[in-house]
Amino acid sequence: MGLPVREKFWSIDPKRTAHLAIDIQNDFLDDDGFYREIGIDITHLKRVIEPIGRLHAACQERGIPTFWTQHGTGSNSEAGLLADLAPGILSNALKVGTWGYEIHSAFTLGEHDVRIPKLRLSAFFQTDLELRLRG
Repeated sequence: MGLPVREKFWSIDPKRTAHLAIDIQNDFLDDDGFYREIGIDITHLKRVIEPIGRLHAACQERGIPTFWTQHGTGSNSEAGLLADLAPGILSNALKVGTWGYEIHSAFTLGEHDVRIPKLRLSAFFQTDLELRLRG
């Protein structure tokens, strides 16, 4: 038998709270995106859209910012080791300025939303995310 779990409730201070949405982009989550194009079953990935949408709406109502990371490059030279490991992906997907790079079309960004472009898998490596969260 497992350990009993008690519910815990706490108040959230909107001035000290943020919603972080990692790489919710068309190339990953849309039926017309690159992942689906190359044969990846994205059914399990698409399950995040609805709950993130509910959370995002609740954050917007309360003035809580959502930080949307966007993984992508302008060229393979910006991608580092990933360009060597997966050159096919980078040649066709996640290019800055393309539809595939954009936040999934299910979401409408508002005044409290912030885009965080990133070149690497980590949302913190060579981005200003940590600085913005601490702010």
